[in-house]
Amino acid sequence: MAELTEASKSFKPVGMTYIRAENVRISADVRNMIERLCRIAPGRYEGLKDAFNRILALMDKELSVDEKDHDGPNIINLRDLNSDLISEVGSKMALLGEIASIPGISVPEGFSITASAFNSLLRETGLGDEVKRVAQICGEDSYATLRVLERNIRETISLCPFPKDFENEISVAVGKLAAGRKVSHAVRSSALCEDSTETSFAGQFHTELGVAPEDVVEAYRDVLASMYTASAITYRLNHGIRDDEMVMCVGCVEMIDAVAGGVAYSRDPSGLHEGQIVVAAAHGLPNCIVDGITRSDLWRLDRESLAVLHEEIADQEWGQFMAYDGSVVRRRLRNDQVDLPSIDREVLVRIGQTVLKLEAHFDCPQDMEWALTGDGTLYVLQCRPLGIMALQGVQESFNEDHNYPVILESCQPASSGIASGIPYYIEHAHDMIDFPLGGVLLTRVAGPELAALLPNASAVIAEFGSCTGHLANVAREYEIPALIGVPNAVEKLKGAGEVIVDAVRGRILSGSLGCIVEPRKIRNQDTPVRRAFGAVLKLITPLTLTDPRSSEFIPERCETLHDITRFCHEKAVAEMFKERAGIDDSARQILDGERLQYWVIDLGGGISENIVANNDEYVRFEDIRSNAMKSLWGGMTGFPWEGPPDVCVDGFTSVLFGATCNPSLVPGVRNSIGERSYFIVGRNYCSLQSRLGFHYCTIEGFAGDNAEMNYVLFQFKGGAADMGRRSLRLRLVAEILSEHGFHTAVREDVLFARMEGIPQNMAERGLVVVGYLLVQTRQLDMIMKDGPAFENYRNKFRREIEVLLSGDGK
Repeated sequence: MAELTEASKSFKPVGMTYIRAENVRISADVRNMIERLCRIAPGRYEGLKDAFNRILALMDKELSVDEKDHDGPNIINLRDLNSDLISEVGSKMALLGEIASIPGISVPEGFSITASAFNSLLRETGLGDEVKRVAQICGEDSYATLRVLERNIRETISLCPFPKDFENEISVAVGKLAAGRKVSHAVRSSALCEDSTETSFAGQFHTELGVAPEDVVEAYRDVLASMYTASAITYRLNHGIRDDEMVMCVGCVEMIDAVAGGVAYSRDPSGLHEGQIVVAAAHGLPNCIVDGITRSDLWRLDRESLAVLHEEIADQEWGQFMAYDGSVVRRRLRNDQVDLPSIDREVLVRIGQTVLKLEAHFDCPQDMEWALTGDGTLYVLQCRPLGIMALQGVQESFNEDHNYPVILESCQPASSGIASGIPYYIEHAHDMIDFPLGGVLLTRVAGPELAALLPNASAVIAEFGSCTGHLANVAREYEIPALIGVPNAVEKLKGAGEVIVDAVRGRILSGSLGCIVEPRKIRNQDTPVRRAFGAVLKLITPLTLTDPRSSEFIPERCETLHDITRFCHEKAVAEMFKERAGIDDSARQILDGERLQYWVIDLGGGISENIVANNDEYVRFEDIRSNAMKSLWGGMTGFPWEGPPDVCVDGFTSVLFGATCNPSLVPGVRNSIGERSYFIVGRNYCSLQSRLGFHYCTIEGFAGDNAEMNYVLFQFKGGAADMGRRSLRLRLVAEILSEHGFHTAVREDVLFARMEGIPQNMAERGLVVVGYLLVQTRQLDMIMKDGPAFENYRNKFRREIEVLLSGDGK
């Protein structure tokens, strides 16, 4: 529960796979608690099952997806599409169909395989449930696991038999499109979440070019599988999109035999050049530009006059073209083409006019992909809304007051901003696994698959590609500075140390910005995933059952899984010590000069035989035979607690606020086993659950001759101050424990620590350490405000623990 709470407050993205998996895990644990309690006391707590099922039904409702009405046709011809059909065919195909109706604009012929077809396919084949199962097994917690997930889902989809009627329907549509001609096809994604202003998914899904008629169904499978590439999943996670709401529509359009192709923006998306159109072009098909595999010709046109304001003609030795059989091949350009622009002035003006016409039609800036045939026909292949970056307030002092050495200059910004970091060169796919947080992504080819690394990157530098490519699009969405199309960047920057990427002035410098500019990430918490997460969390973690003495402490009042957990714990302890094994009969109060609020329950061999034989109600420390308890008690009493620390006003206010907001912390509310604290002991075993002030602690240890059986567990939770102070105290405790061999983990205000498989003396020493920390950290969170307080207490704890372990303590 603490892990879930921490994840819900973190900016680290989570997906529905994680939420569903944690929901199943926690629910299974709580169900086991209920079953065990009901076995301890048959018939007494059956109401818990009803409460659990009621909570589970509410959680399932929050996790489920509203079934959308997709009972339309499987295939719709492109000429019948318009923007009203976006929910059935996706934005890419719906808008292409609408463009077809605009006079003077040409689009390819084609058809769409619809959302209705996708949903029917998932239901009839069971593919949807199988994909969820595979995702839950593999997980989504790292790039390495995403690559495993990608391979497994690709195999799952490739082996899934499609209904014959569905395959036949696609084949019929392909035949109608050809109409007796020899045609090859482009099979393209058109997901419902794709090509919007907020989520472009630029280049994250698959497009298959040069597809023969008999291979369209297999190409459709490949597009479906591309929903689960590492790059697409990373994009989805960072935008908070639910995987179970993803619907993949697919477009099948006739391939255009292009002599030139490219991308046009009706405005400059970097926000650096207002009033300009951006046009990128290359010889052959436009996919080499958007996929980042070549440098492109680039023009900036005045939006009013269409006059050329800036021109860059790239050296292009290669291009991608259609072969005679309809496939796509890489072909070397003729010598007289290499230095020439891929399009002339007349075509450039037509492209500018067309993208402005689309902007006027859709009433927003447009990103248009186009292709030019040998007879001069200009085809629009797709268009989508174009996002414009808002210029961040870059400090002018960076330009004037610092003399950083310039490594490269005159670079074209693809995504504006300034950041610094150490270049990390991605040469092969396996290099992506180790990409460091805050590194500068350095690559030769700005491929769209590299978008998976952008959430961890401070900046992007690529030798090949364009500001109109897919990677540049995603970099702008993440607001990450990017320079794409920088000759010799790899040679100049490999091993160069930390660099500054100035994607405002178009240069790369040697040096570091320190904390002046940090990498910017998408941190939108109001997403479908976050909303589902929050709704489920409200049914898991809040604690409303706080007083076991209340008449309201009954199964019917359990509103959350935390309530059920608390109820099970309270009643299980009560049942354990009931009647013959009652607390008053079997527990003995500790005497240490005076009666203490600690009792000992002996499981056998933990206290003197004389005490047991005489049935004494008190036990003194010299009567203890449990070496584990002796060690723990020695740590607890080795140094007297000095009382509450001196608290400043804001610290005291923080405590009052914490107590007010958390009723379980109010003094007088019983802990999980009443007002007392109990040691449960054996000859080599000890367990203690204690509440001291506002924090709870569970300690358990075994220290015997067999090292494989020995362990020490320590769980520490709570506090009355604000979360910042409590977290600082936990950091201090975790650091001290780590120094003494514990493995630690902190989740929210809970610390988990353990050591196991250790010699007896090490287990005993570990119990001394946790006993000391249990007492000495009481109310320490109230003064944990800054570094000096942290350092003072760290030194004190180290010094006193060393004394205890040396045998010189009390």
